[in-house]
Amino acid sequence: MPSDKLVVESISGSNAGESIVKLTGPLVLNTLFGFQDTMQQQTAALTLVDLNGVPYVDSAGLGSLVKFFVSYKRHGRKLILVAPCEQVQSLMSMTKVETLFEIYPSVSDAERSTAAGAS
Repeated sequence: MPSDKLVVESISGSNAGESIVKLTGPLVLNTLFGFQDTMQQQTAALTLVDLNGVPYVDSAGLGSLVKFFVSYKRHGRKLILVAPCEQVQSLMSMTKVETLFEIYPSVSDAERSTAAGAS
């Protein structure tokens, strides 16, 4: 739906070297430009993409997530997905993209796991 908007917030994470990109709204072709701009500006060693507020992702949105996963990995950084809804999880499973990402049910679970892995 063209009137749907995607709100993108960049937040400092609880752990050093961590940032959170919180999305609210559909991640689709006509909404992903703000997401891409924010992701390109990230410099943290670890970026959590909080999908809790994302009801729908199309192929362009999924492609964008994969693009940033690959780019971050190439530059020695890490991208983790948080709280994808059932529709998004299903799309990721169907396309086998879920095998690329670490996925956590909540930001606190992701932060706890990555902090434990860093020690």
